[in-house]
Amino acid sequence: MSFDQISASDEDYLRAIYDAGGHQKPVATGDVARRLEVTPGRVTGALKRLHQMGLVRYRRYRGAELTDAGQRRALEMVRHHRLIERFLVEFLDYDWNDVHEEADRLEHAIS
Repeated sequence: MSFDQISASDEDYLRAIYDAGGHQKPVATGDVARRLEVTPGRVTGALKRLHQMGLVRYRRYRGAELTDAGQRRALEMVRHHRLIERFLVEFLDYDWNDVHEEADRLEHAIS
């Protein structure tokens, strides 16, 4: 799988790691699981896959941190999310309290 073929789910993992501070220090599997509301086992599988793709440095019992490439991809998702939120509020008259979940769904669809 190439970097361009990453799934929306994998992008969510990268963003969760980034949000948990994984661009500065290793993040525990349990922290990522809580953020995404999935099981730790599911996170472990995703972290291994992202490690093989070169997006995450994963070490069992030590957690995961983003590589430079993983951080770039995570920041791209953060930017997409913020742009979509702003668009929904400013152009489609959504209330700020209602845009987060919609932006979560749409952030993977824009280039």
